[in-house]
Amino acid sequence: MSLVQTWMSRTVAVVIAIAVVLSGAVQATPAWADTVTVDTPVISGSAGVGSTLTVAEGTWSPAETTFTYQWTRDNTPIGGATSSTYVTVLADIGSDIRAVVTGLADGFDPDSATTSNAITPTLNTFGTTTDPIISGTTAFGSTLTASVSGWVPSTGVTYTYQWHRTIGLVTTDIDGATAATYQLALADIDATISVTVEGTKSGYTAASTTSSDTSAIGSASFGTTTNPTISGTTAFGSTLTASVSGWSPSSGVSYTYQWHRTVDSITTDISGATAATYQLALADIDATISVTVEGTKSGYTAASTTSSDTSAIGSASFGTTTNPTISGTKKVASTLTASVSGWVPSSGVTYTYQWHRTVDSITTDISSATDSTYVLSAEDLGATISVTVRGTKTGYTAESTTSDETTTISRANFVSAANPTISGTKKVTYPLTANVSGWDPSDDVSYTYQWHRTVDSVTTDIADATDSTYFLSATDLGATISVTVQGSKTGYNTASRTSAVTSAIAATDFATTTDPTISGTATFGSTLTADVTGWSPSEDIFYTYQWHRTINSVTTDISFENGATYRLTVDDIGATISVTVTGYVAGYNHVSTTSEETATVVADTFVTTTDPTITGTTTFGSTLTAHVSGWSPSTGVSYSYQWKRDGTNIASATSATYVLAVADIDAVISVTVTGTKAGYAAESTTSADTETIAAETFT
Repeated sequence: MSLVQTWMSRTVAVVIAIAVVLSGAVQATPAWADTVTVDTPVISGSAGVGSTLTVAEGTWSPAETTFTYQWTRDNTPIGGATSSTYVTVLADIGSDIRAVVTGLADGFDPDSATTSNAITPTLNTFGTTTDPIISGTTAFGSTLTASVSGWVPSTGVTYTYQWHRTIGLVTTDIDGATAATYQLALADIDATISVTVEGTKSGYTAASTTSSDTSAIGSASFGTTTNPTISGTTAFGSTLTASVSGWSPSSGVSYTYQWHRTVDSITTDISGATAATYQLALADIDATISVTVEGTKSGYTAASTTSSDTSAIGSASFGTTTNPTISGTKKVASTLTASVSGWVPSSGVTYTYQWHRTVDSITTDISSATDSTYVLSAEDLGATISVTVRGTKTGYTAESTTSDETTTISRANFVSAANPTISGTKKVTYPLTANVSGWDPSDDVSYTYQWHRTVDSVTTDIADATDSTYFLSATDLGATISVTVQGSKTGYNTASRTSAVTSAIAATDFATTTDPTISGTATFGSTLTADVTGWSPSEDIFYTYQWHRTINSVTTDISFENGATYRLTVDDIGATISVTVTGYVAGYNHVSTTSEETATVVADTFVTTTDPTITGTTTFGSTLTAHVSGWSPSTGVSYSYQWKRDGTNIASATSATYVLAVADIDAVISVTVTGTKAGYAAESTTSADTETIAAETFT
């Protein structure tokens, strides 16, 4: 049967089959149809519950094959699982999941294939489980909160909690503490707290993590602690009462008391005064009284509060108080003494002192001058001094009395003032330093300086030399130096002291001297220049020069050549040249240095040498003349001549003219001219050849 016939017959069969189907009849696949060629499908995907599995069909024939799918669990079809992908569920755990692929193509019998591999789903594990974090105040009664974050996955996770208490190295679960929060109990004080969180999620293996321990749990603090108040009369012998109210919590609180005495800003506990009441004693007179109350309650940190001070406790008065007297020299730096007598009562009296300064009728307290003696300072110069004495005695009101003013305070003299000394190198440019020591007093003394120069026993002040350091100059060369130091201090008469003179000031040496260098061409007529750099000091320096000529290792000075430049002469040709430079600066030892020798001086060369020309008739018996022009330099040049026949020298033909001889007939003539000049290398040039010399003709 031909292909066309086969196609037509199959087409008729298909039409008939469609008709049968439409009529409701069941028609089997025609016996002549081919079967779809299958390939082995494969499943890919992970085994965790909730993962998506995908089936790859492979390569089927024909290429137009379409597919249907049926996923199975332990070879039992899974209802509704008829796509190329399948999401695993809890029911799949432990079972083999496969897919059956059926291929359909027009004109082909369908065929099915089961995947070559199976996936056995398992429970997932959490990708990330971070430790919980505990927040809250670590004190009795406070609430701690466990916070969980960072789990992967995080949605759909149920967390359960178990709080723990650690005492020493032993950790135990806290009964009933299974919420996300936990209120600290008395048993937790001095312990540390941690929490374990377990996370569960459908399709996942449960996971647990535990937080870090908290710091040790402390006691709670009172919410409110008000200061106690004191009632009662503030006089010796009276009873004071401390009252407490307003503490939170207030029930179950036990209070203890400590009374205090404050004298001259110094507060001390009163021994044995630990009740809610206190009877004022003699020691309390002139003092102020306060009380500290400490409240304690189980589970709470003890708290203390202190009342305000009472007013000063009253006392008795002295019967008699006399004014103090002042003794001592009324000069700066002298000591004044306050003397007290005649007080009633006098025994057991304590005296305190305050010295005063009066300037222009204005009296002020002298800071920190609170002893029975006072050393007069510079600030007291021109002032008068007085002192107030305050007497105190237990049970008495303190009394104060003031002395008469002293006479006006005058200046003091320095106890000692040693001569200054001078240190430093005694050479020009070096610094000298004036050293001052041995003055009494030495603190806060201002020193001024004047340096002196002594020449031929005559001493003069050095202008502007008024610092503690003086730099020696050229003017000081050969002189001696001294310095006068004047010391002044507020409240003291000024003192002046002069040092011994130094040894004679000597000249100093240059810090740096480099050899000169010579620039210029070592050719006759060129100018050489001596270059000097790198000398220190370089300012105000004066240089002298001496040029030298060296021939056959013998060096001689070039007469009268003492400038910074030197023009090479004929005498220098074949020699080398050097220069010695001597540097002078006032106050310095002069120094000479010599350059390296130049290259050997050579003669100069002519800048231009042109070929000579020949004039005259090129006939036997005629005279030829050589002409020279265009040489540079042209002045002072001597020319010599050599005539040539066919390039060969003509004997004795050495003048500027030449008479043609018989031997020249049929030859060509040229002439070589040699130019010479003092200091220049001789140069020779040759003319062009003449025309061939002809014989004379008869007329």
